[in-house]
Amino acid sequence: MELYRQGKSKLDGVTKKSRHQAAAGGLSMAVDVAPYPIDWRVQDDNVRARWIAFARLVFSVADEMSISLRWGMDWNRNWDWRDLASDPSDDPRQTFNDYPHWEIVP
Repeated sequence: MELYRQGKSKLDGVTKKSRHQAAAGGLSMAVDVAPYPIDWRVQDDNVRARWIAFARLVFSVADEMSISLRWGMDWNRNWDWRDLASDPSDDPRQTFNDYPHWEIVP
């Protein structure tokens, strides 16, 4: 809630909930995970390349396990990680990147 008040989050945890919060069955559908060592300078091409390599690994493992995922760098799941805000009507979340965010798509 504090991050929401500070304008650092779009979710307040009460009326605007995250998929990180436990659903009725007690399970969360999302997690934040980052490659180690964590480097947030995603505007740097080398740093972004590390995040994308990590994402490919995660997608590969999930695919082998038949788990469908959404990454916070590709909300509309079209595999174009450069399309930020290209067409927010596809998915309004596509207007921002959340590199560490991963969620299971039911």
